[in-house]
Amino acid sequence: MTPSPHAPSPIALVDTFTIADRYQVHSVLARGRRSALYRARDPELDRHVAVKLLTPPADDGQLSDRWRERALHRVKRLAAVADPGLSPIFDIGPHRDGIFVAMELVQGAPLPEWTATARPSSAALLRTLAHSGRALATLHTAGLRHGALTAEDILVLEPGVTRLVGIVVTDLAESATPGEDQRAYSTLALDALRGRLSARSSRRRIPRRLAAALARGASPEPARQHASMTALLSALERVPRRGATRVAVAAAAVTTLAAAGYLSSQSTSERACRAHAERADATLAAALPTIRAAFATATHPNSSELMDNLEPLLTAHAARLRAGVERACSEERPDLEPEAAPAVLDQRMRCLELRHRQWSALLARLSSFPRDAKIPAGAARAVVGLPQIATCFIEQVKPVAPPPLELADAVAELERALDRLQADTLMLGSKPGAETLAGLQARADAIVTDADALGYHPTLADALLARGYVRRYAGARELAVHDFEDAANLAEQQGLDALVVLALHEAAAGYILDLSDVERAGRQLERAGAKLERIKGAGAAYGRHLDLRGHQAYAERRFDDAARLHREALTIYEGVIDADTRLAQSRALLNLGRALSELGRRGEALRAYQRSVERGAALLGVGHPLVSHARHNMAAVLLKRGEFEQAYELALESRDLDAQTYGDPSRMVARDERLLATTKYRQHDLEPALEHALRSASIYAATPNASKRERARALDLVAVLREARGDVEEAYESYTEALELLRESVPRSRLEEARVETHRGQALTSLKRHEDAISSFNLAIELLVVDGLEPTHPRYAEPLSGLADVYEAMNDRVRAREYLERAVVIKAKSDDNPNWRAGAHWQLVRLLDDDLPRRCELAASALAYFSKQLSAEAQELTDEIRDWRERRCR
Repeated sequence: MTPSPHAPSPIALVDTFTIADRYQVHSVLARGRRSALYRARDPELDRHVAVKLLTPPADDGQLSDRWRERALHRVKRLAAVADPGLSPIFDIGPHRDGIFVAMELVQGAPLPEWTATARPSSAALLRTLAHSGRALATLHTAGLRHGALTAEDILVLEPGVTRLVGIVVTDLAESATPGEDQRAYSTLALDALRGRLSARSSRRRIPRRLAAALARGASPEPARQHASMTALLSALERVPRRGATRVAVAAAAVTTLAAAGYLSSQSTSERACRAHAERADATLAAALPTIRAAFATATHPNSSELMDNLEPLLTAHAARLRAGVERACSEERPDLEPEAAPAVLDQRMRCLELRHRQWSALLARLSSFPRDAKIPAGAARAVVGLPQIATCFIEQVKPVAPPPLELADAVAELERALDRLQADTLMLGSKPGAETLAGLQARADAIVTDADALGYHPTLADALLARGYVRRYAGARELAVHDFEDAANLAEQQGLDALVVLALHEAAAGYILDLSDVERAGRQLERAGAKLERIKGAGAAYGRHLDLRGHQAYAERRFDDAARLHREALTIYEGVIDADTRLAQSRALLNLGRALSELGRRGEALRAYQRSVERGAALLGVGHPLVSHARHNMAAVLLKRGEFEQAYELALESRDLDAQTYGDPSRMVARDERLLATTKYRQHDLEPALEHALRSASIYAATPNASKRERARALDLVAVLREARGDVEEAYESYTEALELLRESVPRSRLEEARVETHRGQALTSLKRHEDAISSFNLAIELLVVDGLEPTHPRYAEPLSGLADVYEAMNDRVRAREYLERAVVIKAKSDDNPNWRAGAHWQLVRLLDDDLPRRCELAASALAYFSKQLSAEAQELTDEIRDWRERRCR
């Protein structure tokens, strides 16, 4: 936003200078990123003026010329607009690489300052707002918009007389519609009438019809707004005068936090603070015996261990709640004016009450299980997942006022329902029942609808977030992401707490990354980063942001960057010792292990996974999803290192623990079964491998929240094993089914499609359907190209070697050799799958007719690998290669 011509405290310049050989500048009123506002004297007319200097957005000369020409044209259009609420423009022209604008020097007070000091009557406030609204309507009639309207841009000269400043001169045809101005004006008008612009403003009640007219103008959807600013002003004028009288009568009443029945007008007293500080321990002491009894009689196989992990977390969270209230009551704020301190304390206590309410709802949920019920493994995760107490002490971008008195009871009832919903959502395990999910979705939909109807935005943002989590567990991932994005956008539009907005943007980004939509996730992370810059002392928040950036880099295959970012996040977390950050450390270590594994640094990856398991298990128990993921990834790394026995044992342990924790069937167990199948396949033990793979596929099919992509992966492995066993027709059918699932998945994964298409091509080769096989391999290569992979990426090796197999079967040895040599060169840059490389080398030995030294070298390479394998197939190949070398390579 460009600075406004208002100077409560101008900064005198040591050296004065002259603009346009006329305006003698002697003090700075304000500075912006590409603008500065000065107080200057015009000697020709013997008056003081405000002179704004605007500079172009880049240093390129041609760009500067074009920018100056457009800017001068727009300012001239603005100068031609006449309205008592707009500051007149006296002079414009070029200045160095930018332009200058000389205008009236307004000696008025910004609207927040005026409402705090003058404490105007409601009637005077309405007249004042209407005057600035008419100026805004005049701008729109001229085809211009303000572009960045805030309460500070309305300068009050006297009640009912204002100047609208800070205008960003932009053509409507080139930028957003005037709906942005209408939304900003309506929002600040509501805040002004309710006394939210400043801690010293009087809080008021406003008539329903007046609130409804402004709420419509504040809608984020242009289609729901008034047709124009003029229409909005007309609607305001139609509100009966007695409404304004009711506003004036209510202006003396200060609203309290009646929504939760917690804070009263005495909430800031020392006695009340002590009582509130002790509440958390008392709430836990009352609930703990019931929770212990429920866990002691539960049917869950490791409920005793779950309770052992849960109780310290419950105690620690109660201590954090108590310490938060004590800090809020005792912390001195010398940086605040005495009049502002009670409002800051009130804001913090309101936030702490919300935390206590969420805490109480979770304890009630833990206490309410039937004694013979299966306690979900999500109990410990739910406690750690509660919002952090520290967020109550981050400075607010804009204080969140309590709901208006006429809505307080409705909001309180709605928020109690929301607390119960959030408690249930936090405690969901990996396999919630279909009936549970259906009930939660119905409750979430009803709460979102009611919150939207009430128009109380903090509750609506929370409700959208809760519904997003429910939808995610139900497998509706795209709908869940929409809810996360809507919650973040709403919180940002309404100026809610910066850390809340940051967390919402990051929640959306994290789940969008899980959908592999990197560009869309990047936009959310950019918006989160912009909020992060405005937060002071939020180290843990910065660490979480870096960890997400690393997740984004991993999705973009920038594995070096991903590893660096995860390490930076871990460095930040090292200085924090609370449970929330220990969990974040465990997650960052898991992400670091993934990046290191992709870089081929598997020893480091194993160590990172091991640390992740240790920290996560100590905090949440061995069954927690994060611990399970890290343990599973350790087994996968061992498999890649060729340590098959260790990989199989660890995957088996992971499967048994996941089955105990989440039940069977569940996605976690299905994932472990697939890893067990892969391990047995690499050991050439086909029958148990196929048994594990079929079990994995059947579990995924029976799990409601399993994605189509997961089901396709399981079917692909089943098909590979069937083909290896000789059941080629069945394998081909499974490949086709897997491809159909992948093409229906959202977002579509072309890399997965390319892999399965390659496997289907191999099956077609075995079936002697050579033309169809060539089409499949070429389609796989095309999918890799469309996905943006460089021509040297190792993923191209398999479809290229598949083409070599087809052409060899068709007796076209020249083409077969060309494709296979390309595949070998590409694969040489990767240390993955030595089995594939050895087989390709032995195949080249057969295809190279006239290069005996190279054939002998390739045969030695294949022999070195196959001779270490114990399977009958490997031993047979070893004998064949050794016999060939004895005959040809002497």
